[in-house]
Formats: sequence, structure tokens, C-alpha cells
Amino acid sequence: MSKTSKYIYEDNYLNIKYIVELSWNERNIIFNVKQENAINKGYESLFSLSSLIDKNHIFKVFNTIEDCYNYFLNLLNSKKYKVIKEADNIILCFFIKNLTSEKDEEMKLNLASKILEVETISENYNTIINDLKKENKILKEEISSLKDEILKLKSVSEEYKSFKEKIYSIIDERIKIGLAQRKENNNQILDNLNYSSNI
Repeated sequence: MSKTSKYIYEDNYLNIKYIVELSWNERNIIFNVKQENAINKGYESLFSLSSLIDKNHIFKVFNTIEDCYNYFLNLLNSKKYKVIKEADNIILCFFIKNLTSEKDEEMKLNLASKILEVETISENYNTIINDLKKENKILKEEISSLKDEILKLKSVSEEYKSFKEKIYSIIDERIKIGLAQRKENNNQILDNLNYSSNI
């Protein structure tokens, strides 16, 4: 086997991500599809050059399975495919040019379900655990940031409270001074009136 390529397909309608893997050996192209975060189950099928020719005549122009691999790579890179989940199977649907009309047509490849090997399951668990650790770290950072914001808001609130108390204190003092002056003025007026009446 020469090469393996990985792609992520997002089903926006169902909000599911699929990991699509494409590889090849001397006789076959191998498609693997796994739903993201699926721990012990995947889908796989092998296709020889003759089986691909049976699916669509466009493959008659290819001489080797590696040519087919490169063709599929191009389709995957161009996003000319979709993943369809049907019962316990996965269908890879490719949009390829018709040789005569030059219009896109669908070519469907059925992938059968398979139980993943222990090593792969272990890898999947590790991936999920690592993802959860990353999410946990991000959440901790967000919580820390929120705590900082709360402390800042508390500080601003305390400053506002202190400022408000000072303002009320100044107003109370001014009112007391104003009342005292008014009382003094009233007393002076009364004294003047008493003095006038005595005269």
C-alpha cells in the first residue's frame, strides 16, 4: 500500500462529521468511513479496477489502480462527493463527468459496516479523551476569564458604592449647612422684627 489520504465530510443537515479515508494497494482501492466519535464501528469496501469499470465506464480510461486513486483524490479534494447513511451501510456518492454529455452524474459506492480492531478502538478512545481534555482546558480558561471579569465588576461596583456614599455625605452636609444658615437668617429676621417693634 502506497498512501492513505484523510478527509472530513460534514453532514450539515444531520450535524454529523465523517472521516473518509482513501488508500490503495496493487489490486484495490480501499475506502474507509468512520463517523467522528464512533468508537468501535466503521465502514469499509475494496474496489478493483474491473469493479469500478462495472460501476462507470469512465474508469476504462485508467490503466492502473493508482490512476483511479488519483482520480478519486481529485474528486475528494474538489468536494465532489457526499456521505449518505442508510440503515447499517454507508454510501459514498461521487459526482463524476459523463464521458459523452460532460454533465455530472452520480456514482454510488456501498461500504459495509465493520467492527474496528482493538488498536483502532483504543486510538478512538484516546482521540475522544484528548478532545475532551482540550474542551476542558478551554472551559477552564473561559471560567478563569469570567472570574476575572466578575472581580473587575465587583471592584467597579464597590467604587460606585463608595462614590455614591461620598456624594450622599456631601449632599447631607450641604443640606445641614443650608438648614443651619436658613435658621440663622430666620433668627436674624425675627430679631430685627422684635427690635423694630420695640422702637
